[in-house]
Amino acid sequence: MIEIFQNIREIYDFKKPAEELAHFVEFFSESSPSGFDQYFAKGHSQSGMFASWTPTFYINLGAPYQIELDKVFHHIGATDDILILRNGQVTRHILPTDRIFTVKFYPGGLEAVLGISQTRLDDRVIPLEQVLPPILLMKMKQPISFTERVLIIQEYLLLQRAKRTKKDHYLKIVNDAIGEYHTTGM
Repeated sequence: MIEIFQNIREIYDFKKPAEELAHFVEFFSESSPSGFDQYFAKGHSQSGMFASWTPTFYINLGAPYQIELDKVFHHIGATDDILILRNGQVTRHILPTDRIFTVKFYPGGLEAVLGISQTRLDDRVIPLEQVLPPILLMKMKQPISFTERVLIIQEYLLLQRAKRTKKDHYLKIVNDAIGEYHTTGM
C-alpha cells in the first residue's frame, strides 16, 4: 500500500488550477498509464488516503474500481462518477485499467465554488451527476487530452464561482444595510 503523503506523483498527471480558483481547488489529476507500469512493478495495488476534509470529484474514464470509505467497500462502475469528502480513511484499489480524472478541492472550496456544503457529505459516496450537469460529464469523458479536460472543468468552475461571487456581492450589500440600520438605531 502507498500512502497519499508518499510520492504518488508517479501514477498521476497533475495540474494546478487557474489563479482565480487557487484558493478553492488544490489540483486536477488524471491516471498516468506509463506511471501505472512502474507502480505495479513495485508491488503496489492500492492507495490509502488520510482524512483531510477535502471534497474530491472522481470522473471515471475507464473500468470499474473499488473505493473503501472507513472500511465500507463501494463498487464504482465504468460509467460512474462520484464525489467524496474524505472525512475518514479512504483507500482506492488501483488496477492497471484505471483511468480516473480527479478534482481535489480544499476544505470549504466546494461550497465557495458550487455552493455545496461539506457537512452533508460525511461518509457518503455521492453520484457526481447530482452535482455536475450530465452534459459536462459527457464532455469530460470524450477521448481528449488531460489538458483539454482541465480546461473544460476549470471553465465550468470559474463560471460557477463568478455566479456565486455576484450573488455574494448583493448579499453583502443587504447585510451591510441591515447592520447600518441596527447601528444607527433606526
